[in-house]
Amino acid sequence: MQLVYIGVRELVEMNKLKKISTMQPTIIKPKPLWTGKQVISTILKNIVVSGMNESQIKRSNKKCGLNLESKSRLSAKEWGSIGKEEGEVIFRDNEHL
Repeated sequence: MQLVYIGVRELVEMNKLKKISTMQPTIIKPKPLWTGKQVISTILKNIVVSGMNESQIKRSNKKCGLNLESKSRLSAKEWGSIGKEEGEVIFRDNEHL
């Protein structure tokens, strides 16, 4: 989670972000581990919340944030048989899918 803190450190120091919310780790035992996609998603979600005031957060029932579909630099065939989906980069509501 050091990467998450480094990503939002400036917001914490400027008191724009009171609490860092994290996602559940993918691997729980023997120790909690997060994927790279979870780290990126956690940073994005915290940045969006820091830009909103408390009344906007309470009123916002719909999700808002980064939405993007793009091709990655490496094609899916370069990942081999395990990377069929790795040829695309997809963000939905600040979550890297």
